[in-house]
Amino acid sequence: MNKEKTLEAFSLIQNGQAQEGMNVLREEFLKNPNDWNVHYHTGMAWRMIGDLDRAILSYKKAIELCPVSEISGHINYYGLGIAFQLKGELDNAIINLCKAHEIDKTSVQVLNSLGLTYKKKGDIQKALEIYDLAAQTMMKNIFEELIQSGQDPINVVSEDNNKIAVMNPDAFNRVPDKLKQDNLYCILQNNIGVCYAELGIIDEARKAFSESIQFIPDGMKYDAPFIALQQLDEE
Repeated sequence: MNKEKTLEAFSLIQNGQAQEGMNVLREEFLKNPNDWNVHYHTGMAWRMIGDLDRAILSYKKAIELCPVSEISGHINYYGLGIAFQLKGELDNAIINLCKAHEIDKTSVQVLNSLGLTYKKKGDIQKALEIYDLAAQTMMKNIFEELIQSGQDPINVVSEDNNKIAVMNPDAFNRVPDKLKQDNLYCILQNNIGVCYAELGIIDEARKAFSESIQFIPDGMKYDAPFIALQQLDEE
């Protein structure tokens, strides 16, 4: 799908010109009716407008057209899961978000949404497990990125016929900076703190909220962990 047309359509929808935005997407659909990307973006547009039933139909069509081998196709299941979540069909949301995770296990956003869905369902312990996995996945992704750029935080050296893991300080010190470049990590830590607080594990909740505050990206306004810590102090 034409990227410029996609941006044009979403810009129109966000500015309250829903019909005009959908007309742009309809033109792309007529040009490429079998392009799963067109159906995925149409699903996103219907979701933005608030028509979840049509969003679900579009996401399902995208899934039908998307090759099984297409890793980026996980976004179809992710979008479908979010639509079901917004509709309150939490079991269907979990099924589709889990499918998205199976296709792409590196997606932190999918895991964050899956954790939120379990939380909405009232399964706080499972939500906490998913949020923890999301934070670990984000850390793993950063390590992989550093390794691919030739800056492995952990080097393995041979000494007296033994292999020893040695920390590379320069590379290792880049990990916190990278975590702070993405707002997802501070959001995840806040979500983890909320789960611990609801489970009554207050010390771990404080630790998570404090870490969330520490990793708020520069220029981002994010009051949630500050408010949560204040509420813990008042209890």
